[in-house]
Amino acid sequence: MFCAVNTIVHRMTRVYGKLNYICLTEFNKNKLLEINQIKPEKVFVKPNFVLNLDVPLCDRKRENQIVFVGGRLDKLKGIDFLMEAWLEFERRYGDSIPELHIYGSGPMQEWCSKFIAEHDCTKIVMKGFVANTEVRKIIAKSKALVLPTQWYEGFPMTIVEAYSVGTPVVGTAMGNVGSLIENGVTGYTFILNNVESLIKSILKIDSIDNLEVKNMFERMYSQNINYQRLIEIYSKVVGRNI
Repeated sequence: MFCAVNTIVHRMTRVYGKLNYICLTEFNKNKLLEINQIKPEKVFVKPNFVLNLDVPLCDRKRENQIVFVGGRLDKLKGIDFLMEAWLEFERRYGDSIPELHIYGSGPMQEWCSKFIAEHDCTKIVMKGFVANTEVRKIIAKSKALVLPTQWYEGFPMTIVEAYSVGTPVVGTAMGNVGSLIENGVTGYTFILNNVESLIKSILKIDSIDNLEVKNMFERMYSQNINYQRLIEIYSKVVGRNI
């Protein structure tokens, strides 16, 4: 109740229009601009970053695997859709498809194991929990990271971690996941809960240049670039208020 009253008061006094905002993605920015009081020149985009760790950049020696890592095994993360889609993928293309390696735990962990057993899925492997320090090493040797999210998400750091080791991302074409993937350059997006669309994206993943993914990370998500962007934003805001 208090939050609702607080929001009404702020809108009546037009407080939102007097502030400056930093958003993580263009998707967030566009959503924020739906509040009519806010002007586009007061909204900036500065994504999160990850440190460029000394993880070898694999190019043509990647293992024939796609990984789901860094997400809970639940419906909001789309794990059930992903496994059902992979079963159909295997039925169509047989042993030639990449293995789907699933890392993590959550409320649907038992369901996932039962699904594999009941359908005799030879191309889906449950790998269990993995420490954060190992995530990038796993992603670095994989063909792609897959994120079948069912909601807008915040800012999935695994996407930037994948880019830092030159690994493309296949993700749902919605919210921040869709906003962070450049089709044909850093990966491919697919239509929400559309098996055909997901399979087509996976089949195209070998066309992505791993080195270009890594270069894009350096241009947009590295520590130094992030700092420069933050200073630029502060300078514009301060200059405008003088």
